[in-house]
Amino acid sequence: MHCDRAKMDWQLGRLQWCWDHLKRNFQALIDDSDHQVKRLGHDLMKSTRELFRQWSRCRDGTISYRVCKQQVAPIRQRVEALLLRGVFSGNPRLVGMCEEIYKNRQWLWTFMEVEGIEPTNNAAERALRPAVIWRKLSFGTQRC
Repeated sequence: MHCDRAKMDWQLGRLQWCWDHLKRNFQALIDDSDHQVKRLGHDLMKSTRELFRQWSRCRDGTISYRVCKQQVAPIRQRVEALLLRGVFSGNPRLVGMCEEIYKNRQWLWTFMEVEGIEPTNNAAERALRPAVIWRKLSFGTQRC
C-alpha cells in the first residue's frame, strides 16, 4: 500500500512511502533559512533525483529491475546516512522528521524489494482526482 506518511496507515502492514511527498519535504528543508537545514535538504534532494533517474531508466526498459536494484543500493545507503546526519544534528527542525523517516526506512524501499510497486502514489492520486474535483465543486454535500 502506498501512503504519504500519514500515521493512520502505518498499521496496515507493508507500505511504500510516496517519494513525491518526501521530495516536497526535502524542498521545504531547502527553502529553510537555517543553513544546516538547507544543506541537508540539498543533499537529500540530490540523492532523490538520482533515485528517480535510475527508476525512470528501469521503467522505460533501459535497465532491468535487477540492475536498477544494484544502482539504487548506494543511493539507499547515502539517503539513510543523510537521515542519520539529521537525527544526530541536534537541530530541532531536522531531528524529528529525520528520526521518523529513519525509524521506518523500510517503507522507503518497498518498491526495490517488490517488483511492480511504484515509488510514488501518483497513479492512485490521479485516479481519485475526478472525485476530489466533484466534491470541491459540489461543496461535498449537494446531491446529484
